[in-house]
Amino acid sequence: YLVHSKAQLVYACEWNPNAVIALKKNIVMNNVADRCIVIEGDNQSAGLQDIADRINCGLLPSSRPGWVLACKAIKTMSGGMLQINENVSCKKDKRKIWAMEVSQSILQILQEVKSHKTRWEVSVLGIHRVKSYAPHVDHLVLDLKCKPTVDC
Repeated sequence: YLVHSKAQLVYACEWNPNAVIALKKNIVMNNVADRCIVIEGDNQSAGLQDIADRINCGLLPSSRPGWVLACKAIKTMSGGMLQINENVSCKKDKRKIWAMEVSQSILQILQEVKSHKTRWEVSVLGIHRVKSYAPHVDHLVLDLKCKPTVDC
């Protein structure tokens, strides 16, 4: 995100100590350490709210435990993008159904954790197959655009 997408600031939450070491080494090697805040440990205790334009929910086999936190972190005034990773046991023709179920879950969470005066719209921008994880199970990534629509 920092090198290729030219992000201004990245909060990188990581609980694997070896991955933290590698992350810190890489941000220094890529001259982006001044634009990356590394949060070591469980991101549930980081208290990140209303700060993010884009969130990568990358925990596998499912990032569902982090969805509430991700929705809290999305900027309330402008919304943002969620990249949802999940290992999905479904055939290719069922991916759209999975994507709609996830988007409805995210919408419900946004309505619960954000200002009750704001309505949200969640739209699917893409469904990407990363790789096969197991027989009949694929690692999928779902790109969702989440935006506030109407203040009551």
